[in-house]
Amino acid sequence: HAAGVMPDLRALNAATGISGGHGIWAFALSMLSAMRKTDICDSPDIVSFNSALTACTKGEQWAKTLEVQQQLSREGLEADVVSLGVTVSACTLQRTGGGWAKAWLLFRKLLRERCQPSTAACNSVLTAFSLEGRWLEALRLLCRMTSDSMTADNFEDTDNCVPAETGWP
Repeated sequence: HAAGVMPDLRALNAATGISGGHGIWAFALSMLSAMRKTDICDSPDIVSFNSALTACTKGEQWAKTLEVQQQLSREGLEADVVSLGVTVSACTLQRTGGGWAKAWLLFRKLLRERCQPSTAACNSVLTAFSLEGRWLEALRLLCRMTSDSMTADNFEDTDNCVPAETGWP
């Protein structure tokens, strides 16, 4: 800190946000860690976590994104539309191990929590479906998105979008 001025949570979030915008995930994670270990602020807030989630996703670190999402929950914070949307996007980066299923489950969580999904989150789920060759599911979701106003109430029956033979939860 220069000239005896201590940064506050807002300043730390700004620095983390800048790193998030550029995908500098390691810096964002170190800022998040520093927020917990210093007297500068009580603890990171949702903005802090969203910046770190964005940095990890833009840095194509899907596993780190999922870790940060879990940390957010452990800190007792509620994920918001940004947190869940960015994490949905990160799941599409996971080419093996069921990234599409994780993206779909997170997307459904968004809807259950009555969050308006962003276009990016919708596109991420569609991308996850297409990468796995799940064209029927992608088309059904796309049809629902275009015919509905994309509100959680209109997506409550998303179970009907998925054929029983896929074995989805």
